[in-house]
Amino acid sequence: MKIRPRYFPYPVIATNNDSYLNTTFENDVLFEQSGYNIIFTLQASTNNTEINKLLEEGKVSFVHHIECAQTCFRKAIVTGDGSVEELIPQSKLNGIVQINSFIVARVDLTRYKNSDFSQDYKGFSFSIKKGCLLAIGKSIEIEISKQKDDLENTSSIFSVLPLIDPNETFIKVDTSNSKKILIYLPYKSYNIYRNSSSNLELQSVMHSMIIIPALMQAFEELKASRNDLYLYSDCRWFNSLKKACKQLKISLDETELENLDPYKAAQMLLDSPTVRALDYLIGGQEDED
Repeated sequence: MKIRPRYFPYPVIATNNDSYLNTTFENDVLFEQSGYNIIFTLQASTNNTEINKLLEEGKVSFVHHIECAQTCFRKAIVTGDGSVEELIPQSKLNGIVQINSFIVARVDLTRYKNSDFSQDYKGFSFSIKKGCLLAIGKSIEIEISKQKDDLENTSSIFSVLPLIDPNETFIKVDTSNSKKILIYLPYKSYNIYRNSSSNLELQSVMHSMIIIPALMQAFEELKASRNDLYLYSDCRWFNSLKKACKQLKISLDETELENLDPYKAAQMLLDSPTVRALDYLIGGQEDED
């Protein structure tokens, strides 16, 4: 959302606006990746005594508007705090993300006046309607690039194959292959998987039923062999797994493997597919702000 210069019938704190003498409105944004989410730290402050009093009384608020044009994501965060964190799934953001910050009236302000009004407004009071802007901060743009990790495309680590024995009914996982973790499905199940795996809507279901258990087994084997990890140094699937874990601040070393929760780690690496699978199966839609 581009903020264009405009005129207001009442004093507003903004760049190139001389409605106030010494009042400032400062805003900033910090962000960091946490797993498959982006955590934004939204900061705003003003040195104006009267407006700070209105903030304390809840009559005005800071409003941070986050928008990503490429994904059509929009969200407004309303707060009375000078610093607030907002977690947004990385899947909802890509490319340029624009953050605009404001001070907005939460109630009708009758006879609003301020001791720091410029000379043009001295002695005047104003009626400011609920939802009107009192301050406009700088527009901040940051770039979020989707970094597809090695588990986003499961074929980079896993190969799903049919079992030769037509009477076999159990899924088998083989981590002895140096290139990929091999998942063997009963023949009939394999055909169902092969026909469904290209359906993106079913991907979370397939990940929950097939990939999560295989990944858990791989983690369990790594835990058991944590003192001899050098044995996996030439395994392509292990090195890909290490790289994906590193993005989530999980270190596959002897110390951390000892206390690793395989189920939790598997869910993190695949972005909690079971939650999305259940939502899909009941026909739910993820809420968009």
